Amino acid sequence: MTASGSYDSCAALSIEVPARVIEAVAQRAAEIVLDLLAREQHFPMYLSVPEAANLMRTKPQRVYDLLSSGRLTRFKDGRRVLVSRAEIETYLAAGALSPVAPTLPPAARSATDARDSA
Repeated sequence: MTASGSYDSCAALSIEVPARVIEAVAQRAAEIVLDLLAREQHFPMYLSVPEAANLMRTKPQRVYDLLSSGRLTRFKDGRRVLVSRAEIETYLAAGALSPVAPTLPPAARSATDARDSA
């Protein structure tokens, strides 16, 4: 209230909120956002070869090669070839732990190096 008896409409209001309350509000907001995102993302269980290649960030031929070698399971829907999303994700997770190509035994490496230098 000002000296004339009226209220100042520009007066600032300040409230102190404990850090634990702010953290609890932020945590709950994150839970709500994650729940909403999970509801919006309905990933199909099976992918076509081009979709699988896109998920793996490779060419469709690589997916066909993995299917032919038995590393991935082929599912048929009429003429379409489908691949399990879960199986692709498992394959990718396991691939991160193993080398891209097997290493040659030391004897084979020596022979290859000798042949390349000749």
